[in-house]
Amino acid sequence: FCYYHFSCLLLLIYKPGLEFVVRKVGGERSDTECQILDHARAICSSCKGSPDTVPALILLCQSALIWGPLLFDSEERNEVILLLADFEMSHNWSTTWIVSALRSTWGMG
Repeated sequence: FCYYHFSCLLLLIYKPGLEFVVRKVGGERSDTECQILDHARAICSSCKGSPDTVPALILLCQSALIWGPLLFDSEERNEVILLLADFEMSHNWSTTWIVSALRSTWGMG
């Protein structure tokens, strides 16, 4: 399930001939960016619903820096940070650097 959504994220971002990396914070989203967030939300929902499914949580870690800059809503941002922190606490998988990078991208220092 999560690998499907991760693959869709990668295909939406790295289309042949398309040269951009998502680094936009604020402003209006394109259709592609909305699709990226749909897949990101599906991954987050899967992780929240099955917190013991480590492969899904690893995929969350691997993909968060791809779609994280598109999150404008502070509730969504906090939920992602909580998912990552819970993963680190319960499974000893380091996510602190991901949380720091996302906070920096979001201007949360």
